[in-house]
Amino acid sequence: MAVADYYPKISLAGVLGFDSLNSGRLFSASGFQPAAVAGLRWRLFDFGRVNAEVKQAQGANAQALVNYRQAVLRAAEDVENALASLSETQEYVAELQTQVQALTKARDLSQQAYRAGSITLTDVLDADRQLLFAQDQLDANRADVGRAAVLVFRAFGGGWQPPI
Repeated sequence: MAVADYYPKISLAGVLGFDSLNSGRLFSASGFQPAAVAGLRWRLFDFGRVNAEVKQAQGANAQALVNYRQAVLRAAEDVENALASLSETQEYVAELQTQVQALTKARDLSQQAYRAGSITLTDVLDADRQLLFAQDQLDANRADVGRAAVLVFRAFGGGWQPPI
């Protein structure tokens, strides 16, 4: 918009009306009074200020572009971080599920061994403790998967409220 000040501005205005001293001749052809005005405005001797205004507008435009690029990069970073967190959490949950299955087998075998009299009760209780700890970790990490999925949803633009 500031570049437009380099060029002249032309304006045209017109008025149509009737004028007569006698009311009988008011709407006749001799009473018709058209008028037209033309105007020219040009900042011919003010090009230094116009140049400064153009450079200021270009600088503001460049700053807006930089801000936009930073916002896009931050949004892309948020999406990438959320997806990476979701993927890592899901992989860890899969590992914990395998560990819980293995500890369940180990606990069952230790109970059989205890019934057979080959190990003590403390060994069975230790196997139960390890299994419960692994199940607790599995449940906590399943909740983390849900939180990570919500972060992915938000990073992709979901969950926002329009300004009031």
